[in-house]
Amino acid sequence: MQASYGTNPILLGVDLDIEKGEIVSLIGPSGSGKSTMLRVLIGLTPLSGGEIRLEGKPIDYATKAGLRAVRSRMAMVFQSFGLFDHLTVEQNLLLAPTVVGKKKRAPLLEEMHEVLRLTDMQGHDGKRPPQLSGGQKQRIAIARALMLHPEILLMDEPTSALDPIRIAAMSDLFGKLAAQGVTIIQVSHNMDVVRSLSDRIVLMHDGRIAATASPKRDQDDNAAIARFMAAEAHQA
Repeated sequence: MQASYGTNPILLGVDLDIEKGEIVSLIGPSGSGKSTMLRVLIGLTPLSGGEIRLEGKPIDYATKAGLRAVRSRMAMVFQSFGLFDHLTVEQNLLLAPTVVGKKKRAPLLEEMHEVLRLTDMQGHDGKRPPQLSGGQKQRIAIARALMLHPEILLMDEPTSALDPIRIAAMSDLFGKLAAQGVTIIQVSHNMDVVRSLSDRIVLMHDGRIAATASPKRDQDDNAAIARFMAAEAHQA
């Protein structure tokens, strides 16, 4: 996988296999290509080289049909939340399922209220994003992604605006989703979340994978990952 912004290369040959139901955390310094990788996977940033395979088949990002197909199986939680300020929470959550998914609104309401309950945002469906705190917006962004029933959930700093209690609750939810077979790829600078939640940690540097490790097995044996995580924890 290779990607560039104009003439500026960002990803310089990333080769990574991810299993169904695996939670993979991308860590590394700013500008190392972590967020770009998520954007490439969902087709927001074009590939400049290589290919991405889903269940062994190359993803066709070059056509509208190919993009629709991959986005029907993936959802992304953006670091900036990406909510529509002029829409209510309910409208934000139902927009993609009704407009893109062509589903009827009424049957989705019960599901929406359950997703809001899971993210502890019940009762906020009539509010608009400017009326919400940063942490509440983040949980609504997660809820919106869950409404799409993704097989692959891409998350860019999904707990950055949350307090420790909310972080624990969301981490528990992500773990349950993975146990149900949802593949999760997250970018995070929260080393506690990375350590407790990940099946695998991928350290990126200068657009390449510098190291990989499992926090459940060999994290402490990987010097590069151990050093980076210790430095991040010290800065937190």
